[in-house]
Amino acid sequence: MKKVFGKLPSGETAHLYTITSGTITAAITDFGGNLVSLWVPDKDGNLADVVLGYDSPAEYLADDVFLGAPVGRNANRIGDACFYLSGKHYFLFANNGKNNLHSGPDFYHHRMWDVVALSESSITLHLYSPHGDQGFPGNAVIQITYRMDDQGGLHIVYDATCDQDTVFKTKFSQSKYVIQISVEAFCKKISLPLTPAVIHVSRNAYALRFFNSQIVCKSDH
Repeated sequence: MKKVFGKLPSGETAHLYTITSGTITAAITDFGGNLVSLWVPDKDGNLADVVLGYDSPAEYLADDVFLGAPVGRNANRIGDACFYLSGKHYFLFANNGKNNLHSGPDFYHHRMWDVVALSESSITLHLYSPHGDQGFPGNAVIQITYRMDDQGGLHIVYDATCDQDTVFKTKFSQSKYVIQISVEAFCKKISLPLTPAVIHVSRNAYALRFFNSQIVCKSDH
């Protein structure tokens, strides 16, 4: 099912597409390829939306926590907003202190994507990212497919090709899930199994990982 989601400042119209397996239902917008909602049944068959999303493109444009967003070409931070690849230095925009976060500021989830395939249970969206886009090398063709299976699962497949060596380390999707429990269940003692950490990775003030990771097999953390 396709319906109008809202107007963009450019005058373009964003749409919302619904796919379903009969058990679960997801809504995806061609504005940013964002996962807007995911309705799933609980053990009693009651449906609930378990991902956080917005009701309009304007809210997605104002978003700074990347709800349901495809993050690329690079997810997370690049230190000093620059990197060295195949004999060349590439400089990005510093949008997180002196670092680059999520390849911004011209984020993929703030762009219109083309729907190239649509069925009752799946949708594929396409984005062209030219050489130099966000500061990265190479002309890239990127596709995202959301697909339901007959077991009540939602699969998200991210595919990209590029005509040069480039960075492509994605995080998809950046959805925040809603977990609801009753007051009765909350008041009961809840025991969660914990697996001891094997490796501890240090981070600096900008949440950049250090390479001096430590083996902590005997740690309780």
